[in-house]
Amino acid sequence: MNQFTSSLGAFLISLIFLSSCEDACKGHESDIEKGQIARAESMGMLVNSIAVSYLGNCEYKCVFDVYDPGTAFSTPQNLNSTVIFKWDGDSYSHVRTE
Repeated sequence: MNQFTSSLGAFLISLIFLSSCEDACKGHESDIEKGQIARAESMGMLVNSIAVSYLGNCEYKCVFDVYDPGTAFSTPQNLNSTVIFKWDGDSYSHVRTE
């Protein structure tokens, strides 16, 4: 095997490895959505909508529209925000709020 062939083989193997890692991160939109709905409801909020989309690089964009009915110490309000989460193994974590 010449040097070009072995270099090409190493390159192809690395591409396959990277794409399989990326594939492991895809398809978790419903997991994140369910987790965020449960979190909002546990805080007494009413969920109008939550939309989750995959951005790539194991990151997900989550757009929230929830209603906070308020408490004795806060007024009712609609909350709208966009949060980026990172999928890692079998869970996700907050990266940033946009």
